[in-house]
This record gives sequence, structure tokens and C-alpha cells, in this order.
Amino acid sequence: MKKSISIILLWLISITAMADSPKKISYQAVVRNTKGELVTNKTVGVKISIYYYATKTTTVTEYAETHTTLTNGNGLMTIEIGTGTVVTGVFTDLNWATRIYYFKTEIDTEGGTKYTIISETQILSVPYALH
Repeated sequence: MKKSISIILLWLISITAMADSPKKISYQAVVRNTKGELVTNKTVGVKISIYYYATKTTTVTEYAETHTTLTNGNGLMTIEIGTGTVVTGVFTDLNWATRIYYFKTEIDTEGGTKYTIISETQILSVPYALH
């Protein structure tokens, strides 16, 4: 009887240890206006798109979402990609293993959707993920 309880307990612990990873990505950026000045303690509108290149010059956006967030005293904004208002696609349907993806970040420093600041960057692995 004690052996059965021990086996069941070990089984429950191992299932808990194999829990799914969160379906979101933490993202931070320092926000500056078009003059290069920090945007501090202000509500900003953010649109994040995740895309790939179908050809050398043609991109395909697989997922996009919007956020409204507040910058801190240093101009830093923090969002969780995967938890915003979806514009297109399904975040959990992204196939990270088959494509090279890029982020496109668009920002409206007035808190709306008239995005004037745009940056693009390739999504890279963190060293921990390579192990």
C-alpha cells in the first residue's frame, strides 16, 4: 500500500514538472520620440507584428497584436506578446521550428494607433534555449 502511494505521488510530481511553458513573450523597449527624446511616464500605443520572409523582398505577417501601456521614468515600456488585442493570426499557431521570424514594433507616443516610430529586428534564441 505504501509503495502504491509513493508511485502515485511520484507520478503526480513528474506530471507537474512537465507543465507547458507560458504562451507569451516578455518584451521591453525604451521609447523615444521622433526627436530622440525619452518618452517618460506616458501612455503609448504599441503594435507588434511577427513576420517572416517568403522571398528576399516579400514578407508575410503571421501574427500581430496591439497594446496600450505606460512608460516608466526611464522611458521603458514592458508588454507580454501573446496577451494583447489580436489584429491577425493566432499566437500559439506560430511554428517557431520551421521559420526565421522577425519582430516589427510600431509605436504611437500619444497612446493611439497612429504609429510613427517603427523598428524591425530578427528574433534570436537566448543561450538557455540552445541547450
